[in-house]
Amino acid sequence: IDIDAIIDGHRQWKVKLRDAIETQSTVDTATLSRDDCCPLGKWVYGTGGQHFGHQPSFTALVERHKTFHKVAGSVGELINRKQYLEAEQAVAPGTPFATATREVVQVLSAAKRIGF
Repeated sequence: IDIDAIIDGHRQWKVKLRDAIETQSTVDTATLSRDDCCPLGKWVYGTGGQHFGHQPSFTALVERHKTFHKVAGSVGELINRKQYLEAEQAVAPGTPFATATREVVQVLSAAKRIGF
């Protein structure tokens, strides 16, 4: 698994959500809200879970990843409801979205150091 690419992919959601706000386009929240659709989720629920599922750091990764997708999906819902100002505020620094992004990146960085 390419953890650097996974980290970048999750960071890019801020860009994608801001683009959707700016262009007033819709977001596929059904997919975004699920933690098993992105490459990390597929790995977590597949070979990653089989190999590392017993490790506490893996459990932390799963939980933070779930939270990230739940929060990102809620921002997508704001966009889809055309609540653009609220959506813009929801991706600002210090928000649950920013926290969830930072936490998933932190746990992925730690996982890389221990050899996931």
